[in-house]
Amino acid sequence: YVDWLQMYFLAEKLLSLKRLDDAKIIAENNAVEFPERDLVALSLANIYLALGRKEDAIKFYKKAVEVQPNKGNTYIYIGHILLQKTKIDEAIKYYKKALQQPETHYHAYLALASSLTQQGKLDEAVSYLQELINQEVPSDYPEALRNLGNIWLQQGKIDEANACFQKAEPVTPMQRFYPSTREWAVKS
Repeated sequence: YVDWLQMYFLAEKLLSLKRLDDAKIIAENNAVEFPERDLVALSLANIYLALGRKEDAIKFYKKAVEVQPNKGNTYIYIGHILLQKTKIDEAIKYYKKALQQPETHYHAYLALASSLTQQGKLDEAVSYLQELINQEVPSDYPEALRNLGNIWLQQGKIDEANACFQKAEPVTPMQRFYPSTREWAVKS
C-alpha cells in the first residue's frame, strides 16, 4: 500500500471527477488501513454522501470527529444530513456542538438559527444570529442580517426587520428611485 495521504488525494480527485465507485474503493481501503486518520474518514463520508448513502456518511463523519473532535465543520455536515432526514432536534444538537469548537464557522450559526426557526423557537434563533453578527465577522454580514430580519417580520417587529434588511443590502442612488419588491413588501 502507498501512504494514506496519497490515497486520500486520489480518492478526493476521483470524487471531483464524479468517479464515485472508484473513489469509494480507494477510500474504503484507506479507511481500513488507516482508521486513525480523520481526513480518511472525512473523505469516505463525503463519498458516501455523494452516493446518497446518508447513514454511512453520518457514520464516517462521526468517526472523523472521534479522531479529531475540534473540527467544527464536520459537526455541521452531520447536522445538515440529519436536517435533510427531518431529524431537526438531532441536527440542532450537532450545530450546537459545532459552535463549541475552536474552528466554528458562520454556517453553524446560520444553520442552527434556521433549524430553530423551523421549530418556532424564534427568540433563540434571534440570539444566535445576533451572536454571529456581533462577532469578528463584519457586522453587516448580509445573510445573517436577512435571516434576522425575516424572523423579526414573523414576530411583527417591522422597524427592526427594515433595519436589518437595509444593513444587509445598502441602498444605492438608483434604488432610491426604483425600490425593490422586498422593500415594498416590508412597507405593506
